[in-house]
Order: sequence, then C-alpha cells, then structure tokens
Amino acid sequence: APLPATTQDDDASISEPPELNARHAPKKGSEKWRPPPPVKARPEQSPKLFSANNILAQHRFAPSSAAEAAPVGDVAAKAGAVGGEEEVRRLLAKHREAATGAYMGTKASNTGWSFSPLCLTRRPVVVYGVGCGMDVSWDVGMAEKYGAQVFLFDPTPRSVRYVRGVVVGFSGDGRMKSGGQLSFTAEGLADKPAEMTFAMPADSGHVSMRNIELADEAMRAKGQTVIAKVDTLGNWMAARGHDYLDVLKIDIEGAEYGVLESLLADDFLPFTQLLVEFHGRFLGEGGEGKRRHEGVLKGLREKGFETIWQQNAGQEVAFLKVEDLGYCEDGGERRVPRKAAGG
Repeated sequence: APLPATTQDDDASISEPPELNARHAPKKGSEKWRPPPPVKARPEQSPKLFSANNILAQHRFAPSSAAEAAPVGDVAAKAGAVGGEEEVRRLLAKHREAATGAYMGTKASNTGWSFSPLCLTRRPVVVYGVGCGMDVSWDVGMAEKYGAQVFLFDPTPRSVRYVRGVVVGFSGDGRMKSGGQLSFTAEGLADKPAEMTFAMPADSGHVSMRNIELADEAMRAKGQTVIAKVDTLGNWMAARGHDYLDVLKIDIEGAEYGVLESLLADDFLPFTQLLVEFHGRFLGEGGEGKRRHEGVLKGLREKGFETIWQQNAGQEVAFLKVEDLGYCEDGGERRVPRKAAGG
C-alpha cells in the first residue's frame, strides 16, 4: 500500500596478499630457499570508509575526548566467543560495509537510516521505532523487506493520526505479505513511567514536540502544551513478551540522553543494533550538552557498542553490539539483556 504524503520537520577492498606458488618455489633446505616474509591478516573492509590500520578504533566520527577513544583491546575483550582482536576487526568491517548498502528511508530529507542487515536473517525480527514524526518509510521498509515485527511509538498528535493511517493501510491491521507487521502505540519513551508535559513547536509547519524541560524560548512563548503518557523500554518489552530487540531506533528530540543514561546505569541494553538521532543542541548552551553527549558515547563504548554508520556529522548514528557478533554470524550465541524486561 502506498504511504500517505509526508511533510518534513526541520528536526527531523583491501586485497589479500597473494599466495606462494608452491610448485615453483625453492624447496626448503636448498641454497636458494629463503623463509617467506610474515603476512599479517587484514580484515575485509570498504576502502571508501576505512583505512587499513584503524578499522575498529575509528568511530565513524571524531572522538571529542581522549576518554571516548577506547583502545581496541577494550572492545575486543567484549567479543566473547566471537574470537580474538583480528576476528572482531574483520566482522565489524564486514558489518560496516554491509551498512553502506542498506540505507532505508527517505534520503532526500535525511529521514532514513543505515544498519547491518547481516543481523536480520533469523525470525522473528523485532524492531522498535521510537519517534515517528511524519515519515515511517524506514519502519515500513523493515517490515516489508525483512519481515520484521515493527512496533512504533510516538505521542505527538499529528504523528498519531499519520501513523495510525499507515498501519490501517496495510490490510487494516498492519500485516504485510512479507510476514512483517506494523503496530503503533501513542506513548513516549522515558526513564520512568509518567504523564509528561510536552511543548508544541512554535512553527505550526513543524511537527516534533519536546519535553517541556527541553523547550526553547519560542516554544515557551507560544505556550501550547500537550500531556502524554510515557513509559520505559523495559515495561514496553515486558508488556509485549519481548526479552530482546534486533533494532532499537530512537528519535525523541533530546530525551534520548535521559533514556540512554538510565539504560546504561541499569546495564539493561537488550538490543543488537541501536540507531539514535542525537539532539545535544537542545540541552542548552554551555558544557552540559557536550558533557552528557560524551558521557553517553563513552558509556556505549564501554558496554561494547561500536559505530557502523553515521550521517550529519554524528547526529544520526548506528551502533552494533560487539557481544552479538556471534549471533549475527550463525545464531548460535545467546543474546543477553542482563536485566529482565520490566525489572
């Protein structure tokens, strides 16, 4: 079914060394024999995105502090049964290259995302899309192409009307021929359940509202607010019988910092891929926004998440959990959320 018309909100190879030819090489022990030079294994990678020497260390956007640039060994240590450092490098490079060809969404308006499809080969594929605005082409694409069960969340009044129309457009209940399905809940994501006050945009042509604490002067001057229900990721997952997500996508207008800080503090990170649009500019002038942004990036890296794609100078970023590389390869590794959903 075609999507309804949308409006855009302003926020909104390295080759391997050649093998020796054993038939023509001098025999070991002969006068002409010399030991071959050592050959270092190199990971597969896309030459357009990565240099040969820093595949794992490169975070796809420049680290803003020394603490953010974690040593390779710190990440490799989190790979578990995946293998050693070189294997981690190889696998991450493969996922980064796959992500370059997996862009989904509306590219012209920067409302699409890249991700690794290599982790989406086992059913069911469970995706949470938090923050919909007026464009769910990425979410629809995930359901249509990968047969994903896509759960959408957004309390914004205009988004509620738009997304419900999209869901109804697919057989009335969001089901697709691919086996994928869309469902929608008019709630926002937060670090605790609440009834939250949101400020509406000052420009009526825009869509996205913000937590009243993050509202700018124009929003406050207009004075138009909405009270909406928000809940935690754990509660959402428990209510739907999910203990792990394949992808969590978050675009929640600055509230992502409080949510991610809470998830990191609780060591509750039940997702293989995390796609985030960062809005540090909404946290006010001064060092507070930068401090919290750097803290979230550092926390994700310490928990074993590596960047596989980014756009707009790091505003939209896709992370992949190193501990789940084994699962992405063969499905044999159990994925561990660490803390029970709803706990």
